[in-house]
Amino acid sequence: MTQNNNTRQDTPWHNLDVSTALKELKSSLQGLDADVVEKRLSEHGANLPSLSNPPGLIKRFFQKLNDRFIYILLIAAVLTAVLQMWLDSAIIFIVILLTAIVGLVQEGRTQKTLATIQDMLSPTARALRADTRANISADQLVPGDVILLQAGDQVPADARLFDTNGLQVDESILVGESSPTLKGSVLLEADTGLADRINMVYAGTTVVSGHARGVVVNTGKNTQFGRINTLLENPLPSGTPLNRQLRYLMNVVLAVLLIAAVLVMVYGLLTPGMQGHTVKGLLLSTSSLVVAAVPAGLPTLFAIILGVSVNRLAASKVVARSPAAIENLGAVSVICADKNSLTRQELIVQKVVTTGGTSTSGKNGNANESISDSSQEAETDSETIEERKSLIEAAVLSSDAMISADGEHALVQGDPLESALANFAIQLDIDPTSLRENHQRVASIPFDRTYRYMATLHRTSQDAQQIYVKGAPEAILSRCSKVFSNDGLANLEQAVWDEEVKMLASQGMKTLVIATKQVDKPIASITHDDVGYGLTLLGIIGLTDSPRKDATQAIKLCREAGIGFKILTGDHSLTARTLGAEVGIEHANTALTGDKLDEIDDAELAQAIKETDIFARISPAQKLRLITAFQHKGEHVAMLGSGVNDMPAMKQADIGIAIDETSTEAARQSADIVLRDKAFPALSRAILEGRTSHLNFQKIVQYMVPSNSAQALTIILAVLFGMALPLMPLQVLWVNLLIAGLLAITLAFEKTESTASQPNSPMSFSSLFSGFLVWRLILVSAILLISTLGIFIWELDRGETLEAARTAAVNALVFAQIFYLLSVRHSTQPGWKLSHIKTNRWVIPAIILVLILQLLFTYWSPLSHLLGTSSIDGWAWLWILVAGSLVFLVVEVEKAIHRNAEGWWQSATLYVLRHFDPRFWKEKGLRWTIQFFAVLFLVSQLVLTFFWTREPDTFDVIANARQMVNATPEETLRPGVITTATLTHIANTMLDKSGGYTNNDRLPPGVILEHLLVVPDMPNWEFGVLTQVRDMSLAMRDDMSRSQSQSAADSDLVTAQIRFNTDSDLWVFPPAETQFREGVDALESYLQRLQNDQAQFYIRADNLNSWLAKVQRQMGTLTIALSSSVGIRQIRDENAFMTSVDMPAQPTTVEGAEIIEATKDANEVIVKTPRLKVDDIFYQARGQTWAILHLLKAIEKDFEDVLRQKNALVSLRQIINKLEDTQQDISSPIILNGESYSFVANHSLVMTSQISRANAALIDLGNLLREG
Repeated sequence: MTQNNNTRQDTPWHNLDVSTALKELKSSLQGLDADVVEKRLSEHGANLPSLSNPPGLIKRFFQKLNDRFIYILLIAAVLTAVLQMWLDSAIIFIVILLTAIVGLVQEGRTQKTLATIQDMLSPTARALRADTRANISADQLVPGDVILLQAGDQVPADARLFDTNGLQVDESILVGESSPTLKGSVLLEADTGLADRINMVYAGTTVVSGHARGVVVNTGKNTQFGRINTLLENPLPSGTPLNRQLRYLMNVVLAVLLIAAVLVMVYGLLTPGMQGHTVKGLLLSTSSLVVAAVPAGLPTLFAIILGVSVNRLAASKVVARSPAAIENLGAVSVICADKNSLTRQELIVQKVVTTGGTSTSGKNGNANESISDSSQEAETDSETIEERKSLIEAAVLSSDAMISADGEHALVQGDPLESALANFAIQLDIDPTSLRENHQRVASIPFDRTYRYMATLHRTSQDAQQIYVKGAPEAILSRCSKVFSNDGLANLEQAVWDEEVKMLASQGMKTLVIATKQVDKPIASITHDDVGYGLTLLGIIGLTDSPRKDATQAIKLCREAGIGFKILTGDHSLTARTLGAEVGIEHANTALTGDKLDEIDDAELAQAIKETDIFARISPAQKLRLITAFQHKGEHVAMLGSGVNDMPAMKQADIGIAIDETSTEAARQSADIVLRDKAFPALSRAILEGRTSHLNFQKIVQYMVPSNSAQALTIILAVLFGMALPLMPLQVLWVNLLIAGLLAITLAFEKTESTASQPNSPMSFSSLFSGFLVWRLILVSAILLISTLGIFIWELDRGETLEAARTAAVNALVFAQIFYLLSVRHSTQPGWKLSHIKTNRWVIPAIILVLILQLLFTYWSPLSHLLGTSSIDGWAWLWILVAGSLVFLVVEVEKAIHRNAEGWWQSATLYVLRHFDPRFWKEKGLRWTIQFFAVLFLVSQLVLTFFWTREPDTFDVIANARQMVNATPEETLRPGVITTATLTHIANTMLDKSGGYTNNDRLPPGVILEHLLVVPDMPNWEFGVLTQVRDMSLAMRDDMSRSQSQSAADSDLVTAQIRFNTDSDLWVFPPAETQFREGVDALESYLQRLQNDQAQFYIRADNLNSWLAKVQRQMGTLTIALSSSVGIRQIRDENAFMTSVDMPAQPTTVEGAEIIEATKDANEVIVKTPRLKVDDIFYQARGQTWAILHLLKAIEKDFEDVLRQKNALVSLRQIINKLEDTQQDISSPIILNGESYSFVANHSLVMTSQISRANAALIDLGNLLREG
């Protein structure tokens, strides 16, 4: 069989005449018999191209493993194996295998569905079988079959032509030449090249015009198409919008994950003293982070969504050639439709215009119904009847429509326009068959888009010759010089007939001019020159093609959904505008014609397509230009076409759509979507299904990414703050399996919701990363993070084991995802309504299954041992439910705001969200986008700064001490308890205030706070407090906690003093706060031991005096630093001191002050603080005095007996009073400090006065203590 096929394949069929070819193929002009066909079909196989063999199962399995997310999981598996966590590593490998298997199964199901769809779309062919015409599936053709070709057909097999009539074939797919090739049946030389074989047609090429017959010489893989191995299958494109954005999301996640993992490792290695910061601990943390951050199920879920959509549309008789077609359809923003797609394509003759007047025809195109009573005007005018009859006879003779008998009725087949003419002739009792027998055709010029007419040469019964021409008015009228009437020939008044054409076109009719010409002497053929002049006009025929009943409603639905609808037609402008008005096109009163289109450049065209909905008298090349113009404006374009002239535009468009019942075979094969039933309702369903797939995938992204983000952030924060890991790698994997494998997959089956047909949906249909989506991801990620980490910390704080805390954290995350699933299913509608819950039958079973699995996760011993979990009590479950429901409540409130927002509020919301849409950034440009985010950043800094720079209020030191040691009001506090509790509270304030300890913050907004000009400088306040914490902790360690003979200091106080003295300038990362916290914990430990009489605190005047001496020096330094805000004149001295004209001698080393040379006296200098540093010094002083104030209040109680003995209580009280004055509210910004006698208050000098008085009293206090 192979040898025979190869022999036939190499036969030079173009070098054989038709009879020899038929003999070689054992066929005839009448075609093959059925038994011969069956035998040859078994011998040669189906007429299918030689497709590449699909990859085997193993290869496809490894292709599923070739995924970025799979690579990341492999890294996690290797890391756990390095840690010898063999079980964890094995389970991760199992998950990887399961992911690949699920993807493989889904791919198989989708490909099976697509194969069924391809069978539905298999091309058809017209063939002669036993001298009978038959429409058969093209794959049933065999060598020797006689096929019939006409305009719009896709050539089904290689064939040797005979009986050609104006056949032109587009062979660009085979030879690369874009111009159609005119075919014939002449014998060619054996060495004629493929592109020059005009007597052959080849499979896959397209018939542009004319008709012919041919005998099939090669089929399937033996065709030229099969020989060059050109595949006819449509693989899934990788460049679809959602597919590109999915890859972008994967790349972003990968990049962020790698950066985060590296930073975690580097930071952990740089801080080896913190919990978990060993190599093993950091590898474990990195493994958890890797597993947590990877939404590995997204690609699989994406494929499932598209597969579900393909099946849904196939059930609705909307055929998508690939899942990508559904995705593209969902993003469509403009639909361009050929006029024929909007009409029934059942042309009927509506009006006939002759010199005798206008007559109205029948209202339908049924050839078997008479129209004798449909034109009363015509019946009473016999001359008009004769003129009309001559006109219709000429129209039939210049047509190729075939008429055959079907029982008692006539059956007309062929071009719709020509069929309408033949039907109309039959209605007028004209027999087209007899007419053609009496007017034998000698030659013809087939219709051509360039000339826009068809001409035929006939021999009449008197052996005379007559030319009949039909075509477009603009192509024929200018060639006419006379007009026919029963009274004879008259000169043509073209203006009158032009007006008739406009009148018919304005009524939505397709106009056709019929003309004739007498041949003076017999000729054998005709050329364009023969009909270039001297024609006699017979009349004008107006045909109508009524709009589809469903077109108007479909266009209305598109407009409501924010989809533009454009008509692109080669028909007359008036005809197109009339149709546009009938179907509800918005701007139907204007149209842009092809000649005007050629006159404008691309910039003008970009503006014109905004304002124009109808484009008339345009060529295929102009349709292509229009599609490209829409795409350059960022539109996602669908082209609804029906004929060969629409194919270039359909291929250029983002998605091509054909209507099965009216489109040519070539158009159907070129289309991505084929509407097989009730075209426009099906189109509406297809668009809604495409949008549904977009919405469902966005919901899955909304659902999965926050979960992964929250898990990753939980682990990162735990590492940075030196906490135990809240989630272990296997626990993270468990959560991801539940979320992606059971819960998220239910979102793929969500039904179409109302937002899919709304233009202002909160979620974009063309972009995955809309402003709304980014906002939702941030919001939900934050809530999930708070819920998970909060439950974990709460469990530890109430004394539960680490395993129980992790179990509670996992349950909190899973329950939050269950609640969030109920909310995310609906874009705007409430998720708590029972009717909404029931719309997806998979949701409730999935939730029940997850709940059962979580109970097993928590209480079933084998699973608990495997995953490292522990049972939890009722209080934990209560708070898990509360934390889990938080995300549901917040998202439902957000949806309610959007749902109920109307008027200016809704406009404002949409306006704000628009600014976060990447498409808007692209439109505005890079410079605007950078400026926008810069302003947004600064505003966010100011808002955070407002909350972060609020100073804490003063507190009651006695009440604070009793609370910290759980003492009753009647219980006596041991000496030193109040001082220690006060110091602990002051240190805690640094951590517990809004923003934490911002002095060590090198990230926004803390880093900004250090350089603000107007807003109070919180880091400087903190440094002032920190100074006193360090000094008092040192005094307690060295003086107050041990006797004069005791050499060893208290261990807790040693730890506290070391932790508090961590260099604040080196606190680059937040974990430094953890070390500070350890100092606080050590103080609290000392405090509890002190109250329980297990620690010492010595109440002695010398111990107190040592600390007071430090305070005195610091307050003196603050006094001169604050005074320097207005400048201090000092006498130059070579010693380390300079004498102020106004003040006693002070050290010159005042931080922030600068020495300015005096202009008059060389022996004087001015020491002055620069204006931008005034607030730094002021708030450092304010922080120090706040801490000193509370410590002195505590000392007043603890050292009361000593102070009374030294008569120092009054002095201490005076110090406290002055320091309380330093904490008064500030009415104007520090930056407005006045100079000298300015009209603006100088806050620094006021503070100087208060501190100076306090310092004077402090000196007195020190003297009193020393005198004793």
